[in-house]
Order: sequence, then structure tokens, then C-alpha cells
Amino acid sequence: MVSKKRHRNGELKENHKLTDDQVEDLKAMKASGTFTNKEVANAFGVSASLVSLIVNGHRRKEATFKRAA
Repeated sequence: MVSKKRHRNGELKENHKLTDDQVEDLKAMKASGTFTNKEVANAFGVSASLVSLIVNGHRRKEATFKRAA
């Protein structure tokens, strides 16, 4: 099912913490090299471990797949 994109991911999950735009901003902050995971986490109201997972590609690898209505 995952390969056919029939699962909910990213913004489609009811309990998502970050929008796709926020994830892109988070990645940009980390790519600049001037912010620590903790500083980025505080800015977005999430944990430092979630920031690490996103930056390292274990979570939110790509933008949310939205089905055509």
C-alpha cells in the first residue's frame, strides 16, 4: 500500500505537528549551519529529536502527497 501512496503522510495525518512549508523552513535553518537542533526545535515547538529525524531523512522525506479530489 505504501508504494501506491494509499497511506496518510505529512499534513494528511490528523496529528501532524508541522506543515510542509514549516518542514522546508526547518531544513533551510539547519542547512545554514547557524542553528542547533534544539534552537530549531524551540522555534517550531517540536522536539530536538524530531528535528534530527527530519534533517537526516527518516521523517518527512518529501512533500505530502495529496490526492486529486
